[in-house]
Amino acid sequence: MKKTNHSLLPLIFILITLNFTGCASYTKGISLSEPHMPNDAYIYGNFEIDTKRIALGFDGYQTMGFSISCKDNQNYIIRFSIEDPLQVIKVNPSTCTFDEIVYTNADGIIRSRKQPPKDSMKNKRIEPNKAYYFGDYKASITFSSSGTYYATRWRMNSIRNNFKSTTKEMKHQYPKLKHIETENILPLMIMKKN
Repeated sequence: MKKTNHSLLPLIFILITLNFTGCASYTKGISLSEPHMPNDAYIYGNFEIDTKRIALGFDGYQTMGFSISCKDNQNYIIRFSIEDPLQVIKVNPSTCTFDEIVYTNADGIIRSRKQPPKDSMKNKRIEPNKAYYFGDYKASITFSSSGTYYATRWRMNSIRNNFKSTTKEMKHQYPKLKHIETENILPLMIMKKN
């Protein structure tokens, strides 16, 4: 009789689970010394989250992100961060839409998705050699449990239009971008607190 190797069962279970739930593939921000090329475009802002670190989580902590889809079939997800709220991501020049808010657990698995408010950025032409300010956001995550019930709640605490000060901070931290043209495209003037 042939022996069955059960040591791979946990890995198979994880792969099947990830296939059905999906992972958020957060877009990595540029490095402080990354050179700027004339065809590059950027989206920047502060994306801060107040949450606890989870030691065994692949992603470190539960968080959320703003998903931006573009007509060149590229998708960017800006990750809310504990340690580096100022995010600068490189994007291809294209026409883009802020189309989704994703909420992930500490392993990066998407737990929930939500449509952004109606007044969000839609079909915005992203031009080369330009940086677009997306806004300054502070969010938090709270946890509650009762018996066998466990709940996670993501909350947007504040949205600020700090275009001048955040642009100054961005150009200071990213000296290769100090001469780039900037534009304020704050997509959310009001977001209902949930």
